[in-house]
Amino acid sequence: MNSRGRTFALFLLCAVLSPSLVYLVGKFQTASQELELVVLPPRHAELDRRGSAEHVILIGDSHIHSLRLESLEDGTKVRTYGVPGDTSAGVLRRIEQLQTLGEADAVFIAVGFNDLRNTPQRTVIENIVESTRKIPPGPVILVGAVLPIDMPARADWQGRDNQLIKAFNASLARRLQQYPRVIFVDSRSLLVDAQGGLAPSHHVGDGLHLSEEANRLWANHLRGRIQEALERY
Repeated sequence: MNSRGRTFALFLLCAVLSPSLVYLVGKFQTASQELELVVLPPRHAELDRRGSAEHVILIGDSHIHSLRLESLEDGTKVRTYGVPGDTSAGVLRRIEQLQTLGEADAVFIAVGFNDLRNTPQRTVIENIVESTRKIPPGPVILVGAVLPIDMPARADWQGRDNQLIKAFNASLARRLQQYPRVIFVDSRSLLVDAQGGLAPSHHVGDGLHLSEEANRLWANHLRGRIQEALERY
């Protein structure tokens, strides 16, 4: 076979194998993403194995990961299980694995923003509802609203904006009204500017993640709402 024939044969072989290779790579990436969602972060797994000395547990995405809320006003300790970039499906899978949630007095869930990029709102809401149902009886359950963003701070929000967030929060709040033991907590008014977006002074420059001062405001609001819920129930 001459050089031109070998080149043509190699071209045909690549054409035949390419779809299979793309499929296999895609399957591997999907499996890896699912594994990341299923497996608890090592620190969270270790905390869970120790049992729950803390009586309030916070679960969610990067907002929870960055939140500095260590105790309530009465001294009740708080434990955080935040994972940057997490989704409602990821929170649901982690809740299914955590063994000490039933020992808590209260559980707070804050997730949803990352989903709104490419997941139907109804699916996100049902994932959050299912997460509350997976928590064993006993703790008071609170669910946080998705926080606003500063639209001008970033060129591409991948289809997300404050109107979408507002509509999602309204739908989530209505859905949670069906569950008396679940309390919806909306902290957006603490963080917005005159246009209803996240105030520039309240984020670290990316339009999304909260500044130290905004984290303090959010933590204080959550501290009060969780304390109220514990006293009420």
